[in-house]
Amino acid sequence: MNQVQNKKKFFIETYGCQMNEYDSLIAQNILEKENTEKAPSIESADIILLNTCAVRENAQQKVYNRLRSIIHLKKKGAKIGILGCMAQNVKDELFNEKISVDFVIGPDSLNALPDILQESNEKIKLVKLSKTELYENHIPDITHHLKDEKSLSTAYVAIQRGCDNFCSFCIVPYTRGRERSRNPDLIIKEINNLTEGGIKSVILLGQNVNSYNYKEINFHHLIENILMNTNLERIYFTSPHPKDFPLELIDLMAKEKRFISMIHLPLQSGSNKILKLMKRNYTSEDFLRLTDIIRNKVDDVFISTDVIVGYPSEDETDFLDTLDTMQKANFDAAFMFAYSERMGTHASQNHKDNVSLEEKQKRLEEIIKQQLERSSKKNNLYINKTVEVMIEDFSRKNKNELSGRMLNGRKVVFSMPEKLKNKPIELIIGSSVNVLIEKTTSSTLLGKSFD
Repeated sequence: MNQVQNKKKFFIETYGCQMNEYDSLIAQNILEKENTEKAPSIESADIILLNTCAVRENAQQKVYNRLRSIIHLKKKGAKIGILGCMAQNVKDELFNEKISVDFVIGPDSLNALPDILQESNEKIKLVKLSKTELYENHIPDITHHLKDEKSLSTAYVAIQRGCDNFCSFCIVPYTRGRERSRNPDLIIKEINNLTEGGIKSVILLGQNVNSYNYKEINFHHLIENILMNTNLERIYFTSPHPKDFPLELIDLMAKEKRFISMIHLPLQSGSNKILKLMKRNYTSEDFLRLTDIIRNKVDDVFISTDVIVGYPSEDETDFLDTLDTMQKANFDAAFMFAYSERMGTHASQNHKDNVSLEEKQKRLEEIIKQQLERSSKKNNLYINKTVEVMIEDFSRKNKNELSGRMLNGRKVVFSMPEKLKNKPIELIIGSSVNVLIEKTTSSTLLGKSFD
């Protein structure tokens, strides 16, 4: 039997944020160096890894449900492991589930994966947080991004790990450790590898990207270095924190076409009382001053946000303050959630979850309704206008249509240009075309290309 036939096969399922997606690529890189290969399906894998999220209760429940659904694979001999934030946060609970797992590995312990490959019936728990781990010896390259097949045009690149903010509702500092920034030279090297492989756009990742700092090189300097030293056509980033958003970054975005005019700026609440309880270190007035500066300086900018309703002690007045702030900020899009208590956070230990589920749901429905109306109105402003769109892929629903994004990141679905018909998608990704917008939804512009 040859070496290839002896190779164990692994399969990774990812839940949660883009940072988890990136960590799954790191795990893939580590495993492939240990004479293992990616399995085509979960059923054919010897090692099954669920890379998990602990930010919301629903995310954790999905993982428990998935574990129960693959118990037959464990009985057939597959090893099942939990990676990511859930592994860090509920490590002991995972071993007590009816379908117990073989190992749990926190986000800072992925280098231990090769040890898991050794034949052993012992349960393994490796969840020590690190102040220095950046996985610089296991950075994903273009082959990992293409194997993942999420996108042939856009890739994630982590510029930092961990978080020092300790917002009262957030589990991230306890599951991903303290903040540390990557060497900018290695970030640029990684990006150049991706662009040489055909990647057109990169999304820079961090829990608070605007606090990036490596030997006095800050986030603004990093973006300038990327613009000067790579051929990237588009640079995105997520997520910044409103409390220390660098104003010089806004000026750079206003003048640099490649630095996409799209900012995800988490509000969380429009009530100053709730913001203080959340330990967000800004007021709604501070937030609105920042969004005003952004909109005044950056043409056609797209601003999205995160909002939590039903935080402990939030009353009707606090909720109305949030609705009012969202209206004034005039967000293009929002990710909206009802508060769910996370074990181990400051809020879980100090703020009683005293808003009923019924009230949370009522407020969530109202905030979603108003935001969808706002998003639709903003999208409708593009009807009968011609916009420049970079092609990213086929439309999900129709292979005769293409999908792409404007210079502000807004998604556009449009008819296949005549000149591009019958060409492989790999050859047209990254091309820019002009699209006449004919109609819209709350999330997408729809039109036809006349190039």
